[in-house]
Amino acid sequence: MKAVVTGADGFIGRHLCRHLSAIGWDVRGLTRTAVAGMCEVGDLLRLPAAALQQRLQGAQIVFHLAGRAHRSDRGRDQRLAEAYRRDNVILAERLYAAALAGDVERFVQISTIKVLGDVSSVPLTTEAPYAPVDVYSHSKQEAELCLQAMALPGTALTIVRPPLVYGPGVRGNFARLISLVQRGLPLPLGCADANRSLVYVQNLCELLSRMGNDSAPLRIVHVRDDHDLSVVQLVGLIGVAVGKPARCVAIPRSIMRAALTLTGNAATYSSLFEAFCVNDAETRETFGWAPEVDVARAVGATVAGNAEAC
Repeated sequence: MKAVVTGADGFIGRHLCRHLSAIGWDVRGLTRTAVAGMCEVGDLLRLPAAALQQRLQGAQIVFHLAGRAHRSDRGRDQRLAEAYRRDNVILAERLYAAALAGDVERFVQISTIKVLGDVSSVPLTTEAPYAPVDVYSHSKQEAELCLQAMALPGTALTIVRPPLVYGPGVRGNFARLISLVQRGLPLPLGCADANRSLVYVQNLCELLSRMGNDSAPLRIVHVRDDHDLSVVQLVGLIGVAVGKPARCVAIPRSIMRAALTLTGNAATYSSLFEAFCVNDAETRETFGWAPEVDVARAVGATVAGNAEAC
């Protein structure tokens, strides 16, 4: 199978390129900057349509991961709405148009479960209504709708909505949480017991590799690990991996909500203390897939991989 991976130098992209190559795929990684063994394309938004088609030539499947993810603004700065739209909507449209104009059999758009919101104790199916909560998820919703409107016979479309993806080399809040547990600091997370869906990057990559055998002209895919975790459970697993006891202090939710809201971190409260669960039963049945790596091993591998990176 011949594949093109955009955003091949990103967190998921690096893992996906390695995984596909390891199982015998012919992989062409597209990056914005020079990376050994990958194809540097500069700004994909500025390439002429013919040049984009050339980059995809010969590929049977395209995995589109490039775009603007959460940055220091946490995806919520309305002043950056146009930047998110440019990088997440217009770029996806241009690449899918190039795929449609060529001989690409399937285009896989990596979206996010956040297009359905960020709080839900009822596991969300692919039929759940859109409920984006920030400029990032709004841009991902728009990309999904635009690509579905563009879809034509010849190049099938798959939209994948992962929850938080973690693994060796992960950054952001997950990496910060590892650092805090390693330092043995007491954390005010004893009441953070609501389940949230996550997916280990290797589990995600193994599922993505199965997209090449799909025959559906349009498919929306949800994915998660073997079971959900609360933040306090996650801290416990990190503690086991680093060899230090987890020190979670049980501060009432009402106090944590007030403190985080007053400091402009209301979204952080939701991501730590409120449930957000995904239903991926359809995915498991359709692809005959189940996560290969359980959450305990996945968290341990993530901690070990981040330690090596340091």
